[in-house]
Parts: sequence; C-alpha cells; structure tokens
Amino acid sequence: MSANAIPRCERVVDFLDHWCAIQPDVVLDEFDGVERTYRQVKRDVDACAASLLSLGIRPGDRVAMLTDPRPEFLTVFLALSRVGASWVGLSPRYTRSELEHVVVDSRPTMLIAVTPAGERNLSDDVHALARDSGSIRHVVSVGDVQSRAIPLERLLA
Repeated sequence: MSANAIPRCERVVDFLDHWCAIQPDVVLDEFDGVERTYRQVKRDVDACAASLLSLGIRPGDRVAMLTDPRPEFLTVFLALSRVGASWVGLSPRYTRSELEHVVVDSRPTMLIAVTPAGERNLSDDVHALARDSGSIRHVVSVGDVQSRAIPLERLLA
C-alpha cells in the first residue's frame, strides 16, 4: 500500500493515527482562526481518551455530546473511538423534549455540553438532563453550563 492509500481500519480513530504518522504537521482542522495539525489533534484525542478512562468511561458506554460543529466535537468523537465507547449526538436545535427523548433512550453515562450554542443558551436544558436522566454520572462543559461540571479543558490536560 502506498503512503497515500486509504487503509482499512477497524476504528475511526485509526485513520487519525495513520495520517498522523504520514503527515503529522499538516493542518487537520481550523476554528475561529486557530489551526490544529494531525499531531496536535492526536495529542488532544489521546489526552481526552485517558481522561475519559480515568472518569470511568469504558468500552460500550455511551457519551452524549450537545454541540454544534467545532474542534471539541472531533476530539471527543475520536477519543470515544479510542476508548471503545459510543458517541450520542445531541443537536442544539433539539427542543428540551427531544433532548430528553434521546437521553432517556440512549442512557449515556456522561453528558458533554457546549453552551451557549449559537444564540441559544442550553444551560437549563443541560441541568434538567443531568438531574433527571438517571444514567448521567458526569457532566463536562465547554463554556458556562453549571458550577459542578468538569471543564472540557481538564479532559484535554
């Protein structure tokens, strides 16, 4: 297989590892003028995966993420692939009842939330989901979600 051939990978995160080995200093993503290379994304993904494991996330667990498209989404998505856990997507456009339906149905052990999302502040929805779900053990925040939430930066440290 040539260096630029697309490999067969079992997990989506294996693609990151493959391309990082070939072109570590190529820009993978950009948000608000901040670029990350494959090497930087891999570093963030590995740190996030280690933090998820330290918080008790295990293969087969589900982690819900309430966010719009941004680098944190990619980092968490790939870290969950590394751990063997499943990502559950929650759209900032969902109503509270739609958010509740997905959370009740999927029973995530962790909720990661980015608020505000656009013009909508989701703090009240995040509080309600964490309080009423019966399955969420940890809330991780990007932005101002709640005082007891774990800042996402801690997962990336």
